[in-house]
Amino acid sequence: ITGRLIAPVSWAVVYKIGRDEALGPTEDRTRRLAIILGLLVVAVGGGVIAVWRHGTSVRALRIAGEQSELARRFEAQSRFLKLITDTQPNSMFIVDGDNRYRFANRVAAGHAGIAQEDVLGKTMASVLGPAEAARYAILNRDTMENGVSRRSIHRTAANGELRVVQAEHVLVPETLDGAAGVMVIEEDIT
Repeated sequence: ITGRLIAPVSWAVVYKIGRDEALGPTEDRTRRLAIILGLLVVAVGGGVIAVWRHGTSVRALRIAGEQSELARRFEAQSRFLKLITDTQPNSMFIVDGDNRYRFANRVAAGHAGIAQEDVLGKTMASVLGPAEAARYAILNRDTMENGVSRRSIHRTAANGELRVVQAEHVLVPETLDGAAGVMVIEEDIT
């Protein structure tokens, strides 16, 4: 129902109208505002997601670049240290607490008669033989338990030839890529 006042007289005309006619313009305006606000919320949300995604992409790209640079530097240092150890005249190797090789220079692998890459992960007994490995194992265990470097002299007779080797057993602390171990540096003093 709607009504109108008639100005010269104090009468009011009241008449019945349809819902669409009475509320149509208001509902249209409300619908338009809701659509506009909905689109605005979607646009702002999309903008926030785009900025967040761009920020994380930039950060991920920066971190990937830093990691790549660190990997390159680590690889260069690794090659440099391998070059240094491989050019030493002495046998050098690192074993873990279970007497498995974690590192061996060219000379140590050559004495064992095995390729340098094939030594890694093998036990000392499988590379040097059980008797000689047992002699090293005792000194390695003592070095790990006491944390003090040990020096010893080994006499071996291989193929009828006496060989006298001075070995130094040095504790290698736990690192990111492995548990604590012992580095053995041998010098032939025959």
